[in-house]
Amino acid sequence: MYENAAGIVSSSTQQWRGSSNAGQTDCPRFTERHDWAENWNDNNEAITTYSAASDNSWAQQTAPDGTIFKQFFATSGWQTGLPTLTEVWSANFKKKWTTVNWTQDDLNLSLAKSRKGRFAASSVS
Repeated sequence: MYENAAGIVSSSTQQWRGSSNAGQTDCPRFTERHDWAENWNDNNEAITTYSAASDNSWAQQTAPDGTIFKQFFATSGWQTGLPTLTEVWSANFKKKWTTVNWTQDDLNLSLAKSRKGRFAASSVS
């Protein structure tokens, strides 16, 4: 919150839920961010929403204008948690997507024994 002599001129608040039904049980996940500023956006809050799959396979941010930024993650093997695909949606049309491929020296290693994966290739459309 920012305030000057005339009063409050901007604020930002977050809402979150416990993650008991999500993949990470040790931290809350934000579900919304509310931004407001005097003389901006017709004095209405701009609300950004956040969501994620309970298996951590994807996470999504929806901007106040409805634009969706979605990221997909590997959920098995040594790649677990690494981003594999990103998408940008606007007006129900996929505007941009990027695929990412990862590699490591021994692709047969398990997650517990893996070496650090490294970027192998990407494709942007």
